[in-house]
Amino acid sequence: MMIGLNSQTGEKRFVSSWRAENDPSAGKFIAGVSPDTPPQGFIWSGLGSDPYWRSGPWDGSKFIGIQERFEGYANGFNLVPDTQTGRVYSTFNHYSSSNITILVVTPSGSWNITHWDDSSNTWYVTWSQPGHPCDSYGFCGVFGICNRNGAKNCECLKGFVPNSDEEWRKGNWSGGCVRATELLCEKNTSSSSSSGEKSDGFLKLSGVKLPDHYSYLHNEGESGCEKWCLSNCSCVAYSFVAEIGCMVWAGGGGGLVDIQQFSSAGEDLFLRLASSELGKLGIGICCSVSI
Repeated sequence: MMIGLNSQTGEKRFVSSWRAENDPSAGKFIAGVSPDTPPQGFIWSGLGSDPYWRSGPWDGSKFIGIQERFEGYANGFNLVPDTQTGRVYSTFNHYSSSNITILVVTPSGSWNITHWDDSSNTWYVTWSQPGHPCDSYGFCGVFGICNRNGAKNCECLKGFVPNSDEEWRKGNWSGGCVRATELLCEKNTSSSSSSGEKSDGFLKLSGVKLPDHYSYLHNEGESGCEKWCLSNCSCVAYSFVAEIGCMVWAGGGGGLVDIQQFSSAGEDLFLRLASSELGKLGIGICCSVSI
């Protein structure tokens, strides 16, 4: 069975959760594939109106925003974008005929890979998402980053401060963070040039789940990706993933959202900051910092 969509015809195929474990009528969660390039896997709540969980983009063999033991092909999952027909679809096949394996969206909103055990006559879960609050979509708000191994789950990205200190202290991180220092490109250009202010730069954040709402620039190499972002004031970050290429976060996306710090795997995200913020970190125009 295929899960996916067709951008030309508008057809969409989702997996729907049950209302309850003993009620097979349609529940409040659906799972499917987004129309992004490259595509992402999503779980939506409210029958598709609200993102609940996100896989990160597909790199040709796996979703790069999933840290826990999910290798795409190795787990029987495949995603096929067909640019000629406008179709993007995913399939799930278990290649061993000795047992039964299914992909299930539960009434509580988990996406589980489940095996049948003949010896105990029961189902058991071998993989499940979301598995931690950090996996929940936008848990730390815009320009926030979630770290399940940190002293507290949420922190603001370097160069950003809580939108509300009071709510942040209460552990309510949904309001996210705001930029601490205005970018040079956002200021009056004549006054900024006369004051001798240095150009904006990029801070390299390593090993992270890349944020949502990216644009894919298929014709830009790694150096061109950086130059494109720096020359566009609306561009707040970029990333170059070898298996994908150039992705930028620009325009009216509302800020970087759904970022997670991984202890292993993850990608490099280059975050645009004012030169003074980079100076506070004791670094130059571009740098490498793990947070």
